[in-house]
Amino acid sequence: MPAITIFDSKEEVPESLRESAQEVDGKFHVDASALTSKLQEILGEKKTRDAEVRRLKAEFEKYKDLDPEKAREALQNIQDAEAEKLKAKGDWDSREKALKSGFDTEKTAWTAEKSTYETALDDLVIFNELARVGALPEVKLRDAELIQPHISRFVKRKGLKDYEVLDASGQVRYGPDGNPLKLDSFLRELREHPKMSIFFEATGASGSGAPSSTGGAGKSKTMKRAEFDKLDPISAMEAVKAKVAIVD
Repeated sequence: MPAITIFDSKEEVPESLRESAQEVDGKFHVDASALTSKLQEILGEKKTRDAEVRRLKAEFEKYKDLDPEKAREALQNIQDAEAEKLKAKGDWDSREKALKSGFDTEKTAWTAEKSTYETALDDLVIFNELARVGALPEVKLRDAELIQPHISRFVKRKGLKDYEVLDASGQVRYGPDGNPLKLDSFLRELREHPKMSIFFEATGASGSGAPSSTGGAGKSKTMKRAEFDKLDPISAMEAVKAKVAIVD
């Protein structure tokens, strides 16, 4: 029997996969082939972005050895010479206007280039850490490229090589030991999440890294389906672990 992922309602099924969902005993089954097709689409998009990251790194290599102080000194010498020339012609106002315009243009271009470089660096640092931690036996991540777009808002770069795990409000998460939560602990939480388990290797249970069904005995807490659907993956996972009953 082919592997499937089970959803409690059709609204839980990702919109792009709803047409392939089959209703069985009040639940909706999605064949693994449909999930694989969607994962391949995500992988294609990630490869395109990686190509752009490599291009930006190549551009960065061209200028990494440039001495900023010498460059500023040379630019200042040119500007001073131009200022003297304009002053001699009695055109001081034009000089100030041209200088300000040139500065604003260069500042805008540099800000945009710096922002692009920072974004590329963010992706590289997080991807490298995902690849390293994902290979651990207790994590068994299928592919760092596939899961990275889905957790990018919860894992942010800190400095040149470090990272932070954040909650839904953007605050740093802490583990039971009082220290900032590590990526391996965060990924182990995700592999237990019914919607995120497809990104992890199977551990013997049917489906992916965790059982697909979210059933449980505890019914003391309830949440409307519409509210549950709006939760981010971490909050949804916490609701499931707390055995919150989802009602329509």
